[in-house]
Amino acid sequence: MSPLGSSPCRRWRGGLCRSLCALLRSRTGNVAILFALLSIPMIGATGVAIDYARAQSMQTRLRSALDAAVLAGVTQEAGHQVDKARAVFALNVREPSLLVDLDFRENTNGSLTGLVSTDMATTVTALIGVDSLRVETHATAALRRDQNRVCILTLDRSASPGLLVNSGAEVLASDCEIHVRATGSPAATINALTILDVRRICVSGQDALVNGGARPPETGCNAIDDPFRGTLPTPSLSCTVSYPPPYTAAAVTLSPGTYCGDLVFHGSPVITLLPGIYVIRGQMMLNAGAVLRGEEVSLHFPDNASTLQANNAVRIELSAPTSGAFADILMSEPPGLPRSSLVINAGLGQSLRGLVYLPSRDLTVNAMTGASDAAALVVNTLILNEGVWRLDGGNKPMTTTSGEHSAYLVD
Repeated sequence: MSPLGSSPCRRWRGGLCRSLCALLRSRTGNVAILFALLSIPMIGATGVAIDYARAQSMQTRLRSALDAAVLAGVTQEAGHQVDKARAVFALNVREPSLLVDLDFRENTNGSLTGLVSTDMATTVTALIGVDSLRVETHATAALRRDQNRVCILTLDRSASPGLLVNSGAEVLASDCEIHVRATGSPAATINALTILDVRRICVSGQDALVNGGARPPETGCNAIDDPFRGTLPTPSLSCTVSYPPPYTAAAVTLSPGTYCGDLVFHGSPVITLLPGIYVIRGQMMLNAGAVLRGEEVSLHFPDNASTLQANNAVRIELSAPTSGAFADILMSEPPGLPRSSLVINAGLGQSLRGLVYLPSRDLTVNAMTGASDAAALVVNTLILNEGVWRLDGGNKPMTTTSGEHSAYLVD
């Protein structure tokens, strides 16, 4: 037995042992060799990071191609979605050497799901025994029917025309549609020198008269019916102010209530309506230069003899209540009233915020100018004369489900 103090190199045998012993006895080069030995796990960690980044890049690439595939495929009829999806996927992954497992499934709810996976060969990581990394991803697309806002709706089926737009009139409502239910001949007339910046003009009738370079409507279209019929509230009709006297002051403030009798304002007053519900059982007459303003107000006309008449150039600034039974209802009347007319001249500007629901009125709008109106309009027929009307549908909009579909990714 060798003594404890004897050299280990005398006890070890073999070439490797002699080499290690020589290394231990050497005083030169030890640091470089030890660094090389310690760098082996460092190289492995770096290799894992490099190959993981490559796998992430591959997954992103496959997901992009799969998203495009399911979005294209879901727009096809049942039974043809998978073929379309496979074709689109192939167009986006043009690498014959890339072997993938690709599967598409048409779901019972009409959506389309795609799954793709591949084994990506590693580079540096292979040195530590990991030859490949599994890369996989999935995507599902579905269809939704597009819904658009309707800012203007005319209801008279037999009117000829139900909508008349004269030269100089502008409607700026790029996110809204105009719907005309008239089927007369013509059902709509749009004259030259008009601007109708709207998403669509939908006319139920087959005949529309378009003059000059005016924008033509879509005829034979399925215009929506009255979505508010029988749904809006009815205020109390008991008179709180009977036969009000003519108002002669330059500034008039009115309180909510039911006004029985004509409201006559002499001169060009500023008329302020305090917040609340106003039932007009008579005529509210605004003469040239008058200003009618009110916040959180709603005007109700209970019969066809009750009306708002704006003569010559006036200014109207009204906003509907934001809460309560009349929330977002600016003007209203019961459905089924005898046909009557209403003329608004707002040449001094207007700001209308809320639903204007006057289904039995033949509305004529002259010289509308001013700020954007967050309003939706339902009338019997409509004549737009010179002026600018900006609309966005407001907070109580009408919507239509168009014949168009759009695909979207579920996940």
